Amino acid sequence: MNKIITRICVLAMLALPGKGVAASFVPGCYAAVADTAFVRDTARVVSTRLSAGTLVVDTTLMVSTTYVVDTVAGTIARVSVPQVSDSLAVRSVGGSGVPDTCIIEWADSFALTLQFPLTASRREVEKDYCLWFTPSLCGAGDTLALPAVVFQGKRHRKYNAREAWLDGRQEWYPSVPKGVPGDTLWYEMRIAVQPWMRYGNLALCLAREKEGCCSVDTLAPLCREPFRYIPPYHPVIPLVVPQTYALAQENPVLHRLADYRPYDGTQVLRKEPGALYVHYPVNRSYLDTLYRTNNETLDKIVELTARVSADSAAEVRFIEIIGLASPEGPIAFNIRLAQRRAEALARYIQERTGYPDSLFRLVSGGPAWTELRDYVADTDSTNEFRDGLLQVIDSIPDPVMRESAMRRLRGNRAYRYLCREALPELRNAGYVRIYYDNAPDRVAIVINRAIGLLTGGYPAEALAMLETVAYDPRSYNALGNACYVNGDIARAFDYLQQAAQAGDEAAARNLFLIKRRIGDGAE
Repeated sequence: MNKIITRICVLAMLALPGKGVAASFVPGCYAAVADTAFVRDTARVVSTRLSAGTLVVDTTLMVSTTYVVDTVAGTIARVSVPQVSDSLAVRSVGGSGVPDTCIIEWADSFALTLQFPLTASRREVEKDYCLWFTPSLCGAGDTLALPAVVFQGKRHRKYNAREAWLDGRQEWYPSVPKGVPGDTLWYEMRIAVQPWMRYGNLALCLAREKEGCCSVDTLAPLCREPFRYIPPYHPVIPLVVPQTYALAQENPVLHRLADYRPYDGTQVLRKEPGALYVHYPVNRSYLDTLYRTNNETLDKIVELTARVSADSAAEVRFIEIIGLASPEGPIAFNIRLAQRRAEALARYIQERTGYPDSLFRLVSGGPAWTELRDYVADTDSTNEFRDGLLQVIDSIPDPVMRESAMRRLRGNRAYRYLCREALPELRNAGYVRIYYDNAPDRVAIVINRAIGLLTGGYPAEALAMLETVAYDPRSYNALGNACYVNGDIARAFDYLQQAAQAGDEAAARNLFLIKRRIGDGAE
């Protein structure tokens, strides 16, 4: 888990009471994430309405995310759920000209902070009266009452101060924040989030009671436009893997040039996927098309090299032919024999494809000891010669002495077994490898660069780049996310739905997350 990303931002407009503005959410910028151990998120919603009644579009929704990952690779940190204590802070912020601004902040998904101004004019609160404000957070079936605030008229304040002094109390309702008519109090309440608050719409309502010396009048409550918790958006935008040369997928004998490793005698060639090789009679380098399965193999080699040559998606860089000889006989002779066998196969291919000499790399593998050892090891464990032959091959480093020891093993019976069963399989020009250079997958390069811009906080630039390759379905997931964070929800849905229908699991997940964020009833 080494991917740690700490920033997600989006923009939103929150409708205000009485103005007929529908709630909408317009994305701004974000960073993609993966392999999250624990998420702490903060969401802030700010809506503004001037007291004069003029709507000011100054609304934002910000989501910042921190991922807590253990420093030990491959382990997830144990993170305890934070304990949140309710807290209230009320302060005077001046007169009645303060904008009617409501700030709703979700912190760590476990705490909710509500901030808003409370004000009462001298006309609303006469000298002998007080006006109580009791905020409450209302859900579909639950309500949480918050601490009250009171505004006192001048004589009401003096009268109750005198009464409190006579009763031996420091002040009237000492725990209740108090204001004076014409002033504005900034109310900030932090509460522990309860489960019902994370689901469905919430509304902040103000119950009001006007109290005089002999009466209490209940006034109409004031409720703000509903809001809801919006979970952070963690899009899944994997990089696009460049397309593999289609012919290479069907024929493992085709290798990318970047995968080339020189033959060093330790590879077991006969077990390579799709290995193509021809066989030779003992001590011969003449290529007999009728010997064993040579005709079929040669046709396939020529056909394959011709197809690669005609394909514009790749270019043949070289053809490697590794000649081998069975281990019996003089070493120098076997090295020359293996070389001549490789040359014979190269001439055969060259005559039928027109490839120049420079395109061939011929390797004399000499005596095929690695192949022989592997062949013996693969025989049934009950084979009477198996363990003895392996012991000889593994323990005697000198090849001449090794062959001599095999000839003496079990009165030459083990060697006769090899001559009959194993050595004919090793007399070949072995193994044809065709190395190609893939034409660059320019679409994948563009998509991956755009993903880098997107996750780096440059959504407009990413969208512009992705639109140049919008004809390729591989771009749809990234395109959908780029459209989303640039505010084009309709196009975001269109691209993500197309990608999801084509089997892109990441796009399907992103589509679900976006629908959940904007309340579109994702199933």
